[in-house]
Amino acid sequence: MVPYHDHSAEAVRARLVDRMARESVALLSDAGTPLISDPGYKLVRDARAAGRRITTLPGPSAVIAALTLSGLPTDRFLFMGFLPSKQKARGDTLDEVAALRATLVFYESGPRLSESLAAMAAHLGDRDAAVSREISKAFEETATGTLTGTFRPLCRRPAKGGDRRDRRPAGRGTARQRRGCRRGLAGGDGAASGFQGGRRGRQEARTGPPRALRPRPGTQGVKTQPSGARLAAEKRGRQAERIAGWWLRLKGWQIVGRRMRTPAGEVDLVARRGAMLAFVEVKARARGADLDLAIDERRLSRVAAAAEILFHDLAKPGDDMRIDVILLAPGRPPRHLANVWHGG
Repeated sequence: MVPYHDHSAEAVRARLVDRMARESVALLSDAGTPLISDPGYKLVRDARAAGRRITTLPGPSAVIAALTLSGLPTDRFLFMGFLPSKQKARGDTLDEVAALRATLVFYESGPRLSESLAAMAAHLGDRDAAVSREISKAFEETATGTLTGTFRPLCRRPAKGGDRRDRRPAGRGTARQRRGCRRGLAGGDGAASGFQGGRRGRQEARTGPPRALRPRPGTQGVKTQPSGARLAAEKRGRQAERIAGWWLRLKGWQIVGRRMRTPAGEVDLVARRGAMLAFVEVKARARGADLDLAIDERRLSRVAAAAEILFHDLAKPGDDMRIDVILLAPGRPPRHLANVWHGG
């Protein structure tokens, strides 16, 4: 154990960075998250400059996790949430905080990241910045530098985590992303995934649908009807969504959308209570014992990706979002799992 605090940081920091070349070093705190209002950010900054790999043990908030990874000052910071989607409103928001002497923290989706970075450079100046994605996952990445010159490589490098996105879905706006890359600004992992989707879409346009979806010889023009099992499952699903909607309304939520589809996936229910938008996945099983296996991380990641796209259309200024799950089985009250997705 080596003490690292305001009185020892300058002398100890170089030795710790040197040790990181040979062994793992953990920065611990007995008073909350390290780097928040303490000298730890300078250690992260110097370690990054020396080419050391930095990661964080995430807490309940992606804001704090990203801040501790950034190597930027943490003594004063302001969380700004998502910037407005309209160009003028976005610029006005940035102008309001341009003179603030603090680290600014934003959430942003992949399809809009290039535009937002361009706006930040125009309204905040070419200041130091960091972009984090895939936080807490196998391919976690943080790019650091300045707003105008650092993030171009992210445009050309897709996220390696596949569908396990750090709340950065593929979706609309990929053409704008490519223009942003040419301006020298980055897209997030969702944008890179969007490029992959664009290429796949063009290939299918040339060669037709995938083989598994092509009609068998002799069946062209023959309309097929859903099987009885498929129709029964569809009926059960809709009934479960109605029950889940009633349950949410009893808890004070307003249902603002049902079965909302996006290029990234579908959300069963969207509900609002105050400034919170909940994107709800509904699962029904014939036996209560099967509910524990009704939902998995892959399905949640698709719901989160779809929710990210829908949020920008449904949100009001100051809104926040979360992913919920409602599990249903005969003879049991609905099991409502709130805020189940912490992908970053």
